[in-house]
Amino acid sequence: MYPKPKYQYDLLLIGFLAVVAVVGFGGYELYQNFQKPPQSSPIPVRYTQSLTPTLDTATLEKLQARISISPEQYSTPAPTPTPTSKVKSSPLVSPSATPSTNSAVPKT
Repeated sequence: MYPKPKYQYDLLLIGFLAVVAVVGFGGYELYQNFQKPPQSSPIPVRYTQSLTPTLDTATLEKLQARISISPEQYSTPAPTPTPTSKVKSSPLVSPSATPSTNSAVPKT
């Protein structure tokens, strides 16, 4: 028989410790939940009172009296031109092409 590789024991130890941690965490959370006293009223009283909806007609009249602007009256800004950069010619670069003198290519 071949001896078992060491990494199998390492994986078994990590798995066992992970299970112990998860079970311990779950048990602690359950313990905390059972030890808390129940809350008397989680919702404030002002939210549980009944609502009396009324229509505010004065505000509706103000909305109708507003000045409306049609889309044709909007002013559109004029586009600004994009600046172009001018490349200065370098004294090291010549603008004319030079003939190639590649000796590796045979002439036919």
